[in-house]
Amino acid sequence: FFLNQPYIYGALIPGTVVVSIGYRLAPEHPYPIPTDDCYEGLVWIQDNAENLRVDPNKIAVGGCSAGGLMAAATTIRARNENFQPTLKASYLLVPWLNLPVGSTNSWLDFFDIPGLSAKKMEWFSMAYLRDPKACALDEICNPSALADAKGIPPTILVPVRMRI
Repeated sequence: FFLNQPYIYGALIPGTVVVSIGYRLAPEHPYPIPTDDCYEGLVWIQDNAENLRVDPNKIAVGGCSAGGLMAAATTIRARNENFQPTLKASYLLVPWLNLPVGSTNSWLDFFDIPGLSAKKMEWFSMAYLRDPKACALDEICNPSALADAKGIPPTILVPVRMRI
């Protein structure tokens, strides 16, 4: 399943069934509500695989930007909760993986870029997080904190770099 822009992904592999999860958004619904919605969506897909004509052994997750964060969090939680059968893959297109903002060298290097200022990113971060300090150590809230990738399915990670 994919967590935003599913029309892009459906064209990638003929015969693919694409399910898009509508997760609740911050600030009205801060972490962990969106990631819980996404994981519950994954479980629902698994429980309804036959009706959806989905092979439960071939489920993958993916998303773009904040959807990439949701896909990464869902993948990690599926591994942590021993979701069976295991996910086949994940596809993360320019995901937002490092929370809270301002905690990396790249943040310092690209503090302000056209269309996405540091002030906007700080607002998004604070809207999503209840406790930024706790999130920094929580691998579901902050996938960049993942210490052990064992059990994580093959992942395509598509970063972006913007020159100014």
